[in-house]
Amino acid sequence: MIHLEVYANAADVGGNYNDPNLELAQPVKDLGLTFEPSLFLVGADGVIADRIDNLFDATELRAGLESLR
Repeated sequence: MIHLEVYANAADVGGNYNDPNLELAQPVKDLGLTFEPSLFLVGADGVIADRIDNLFDATELRAGLESLR
């Protein structure tokens, strides 16, 4: 499991998410994500098998993880 922080400098702006100096983390930019959360389900082969966007519950998460078997 890998967690990615969305913002590169949240501490620098005092956690003010409306600050115009707030910057997205480079991986978020690279993936072209314009919203959060996103969960990428990656198989043992390193290939993205599925992606769940926005809100999801334990049932949806469990089904996604089981599909990787």
